[in-house]
Amino acid sequence: MLDTAVKAEVVFDGEFYGPGVPDPKLPEAIRKSYQPGWGHLGAFKTKLVVHAIQSVESVPADHPTNADLSQQVPILQESALPVYPPIGRAARITGKVVVAVTVSGGKVTGTEVKSGPRLLEGCTVTNLKTWRFADNVNGTFPVTYSYAISGDETDNPTNPRVEMLPSLDVNITARPVKPTVQYGAQSVPATDTLAHESGHADPPKPQ
Repeated sequence: MLDTAVKAEVVFDGEFYGPGVPDPKLPEAIRKSYQPGWGHLGAFKTKLVVHAIQSVESVPADHPTNADLSQQVPILQESALPVYPPIGRAARITGKVVVAVTVSGGKVTGTEVKSGPRLLEGCTVTNLKTWRFADNVNGTFPVTYSYAISGDETDNPTNPRVEMLPSLDVNITARPVKPTVQYGAQSVPATDTLAHESGHADPPKPQ
């Protein structure tokens, strides 16, 4: 069937898993900022496990050939884990980056940044280019990446919390890092200069 139609309507038995829960044995500071996921790099919030296929039938003739992105949100099949750029995080730059994403044959072939902090644009576009959909997905749709700094300050950077919504919008929240203060070395005046400035230098002895 798939050799000729390339698609089929499948009914199956299985299990659907929601977002994972951090291991309670982890330190509380890590559990607050860590959200485990499924799949490659833990990038997915849900997982479907198929145990048995009940039936396979031809797709109805009136079923759309391609996914219409103006009417529905496509199902993301693969993605790298989004990150908070280190420079932006250190400078505590936050905001929303809105991008028009163009997909052709299931792959991202174009990105157009509509708005957002310039320092956060690069990492957003880089991550979007790793997105993969089914081969029949074509079209253009908007995606919003929201970057936020929240929580108590930490001495060292920690993993940000990443959340992908059903709309494919992405929320990235990082904890602030305590600023590092560096003190430069101070020069010490010469001994004769100190004596002269203090007014305690002995007058020269007569010959």
